[in-house]
Amino acid sequence: MADNALAHLPNDPDILDFSGRVRYLTALSNSSDSQATALLQEAKQLHSDARMVRPYWPYSYVNLVFTKSALREIDADYLNYFNTAYLLGLDDRAVVRDLLYAGINDWNQITSELQDLTVTLAESALQQKIVSPRAFKPYLESRGQLLRLCAQMRQFEEKTALCNS
Repeated sequence: MADNALAHLPNDPDILDFSGRVRYLTALSNSSDSQATALLQEAKQLHSDARMVRPYWPYSYVNLVFTKSALREIDADYLNYFNTAYLLGLDDRAVVRDLLYAGINDWNQITSELQDLTVTLAESALQQKIVSPRAFKPYLESRGQLLRLCAQMRQFEEKTALCNS
């Protein structure tokens, strides 16, 4: 259905992003590495095309961050997409949440600048109740990032609930 929509409206940014997302999710559940890589490359191109049509839409940039992460392309473009998504969507709860999880997932590969931004996103997400300490803690533990994040966040009530429980 996504390909059919794309064939009829090849420059519609919603369809471009949707088609890219379908390819991304299909790649994640695909057993063949070469097929998954091809799908992720297609997803990256579709999200990039959507970004060109609608340059101030943060979700295309977030989608590029996730796609490049899946491709293990933590490079200057990843940094640029992450920062742009943040600047365009810093008041959007979904953007804050998604970038937070991307930053945690890629912590060991990202720059110290993006690590600092991820800490800022964690503080914001906790204070705005975008993520709950109870649900976020096991996620951080599974990624080996709980202590690191707790050590870098400033002191506030939700941090105490996350880090001292």
